[in-house]
Amino acid sequence: MKEIILVRHAKSDWPNGTADIERPLSDRGRNDCRVAADYFCQVGDLASFEVHVSIALRTAETWKLISEQLPVDLKMVSVDEIYEASLGDLFGYLQNLESDSLIFVGHNPGLALLGSFLTGDQISKFPTLSIWHIQTNGEWLPESGQTISRIAPRANKDSSDID
Repeated sequence: MKEIILVRHAKSDWPNGTADIERPLSDRGRNDCRVAADYFCQVGDLASFEVHVSIALRTAETWKLISEQLPVDLKMVSVDEIYEASLGDLFGYLQNLESDSLIFVGHNPGLALLGSFLTGDQISKFPTLSIWHIQTNGEWLPESGQTISRIAPRANKDSSDID
């Protein structure tokens, strides 16, 4: 069995004069990451996962805040291939990886498109800090995966999911 957990970065800020790649997390984003860690603590065999994080500051901060609360340290690599990636870029990158248990921390619309491509599920939105856990019994192919869960954790339950 193979599995991938797609994680869109938490809510970010965009201070004047800041390049897209250098955007930090907002206060809400930082708070939401602490709640998101609860999901990962429930994932079976978490230690087997390999984490691939976009080179953008907001994705690195998202994973750092989540991983600080995990019971195990996971192998993490920062990769250019996930930043501003199209569906084709992400799927090609996924197919070239050897690990059967992956976490991608990246951006929309690429992650939502990849999840839909792998599962056949059409979703209307994939807000910040969405987590989409997908499994397959074979190779990663179009519509070969099954959604295990899809959530958008929020520290403040009244927060809007419209980003």
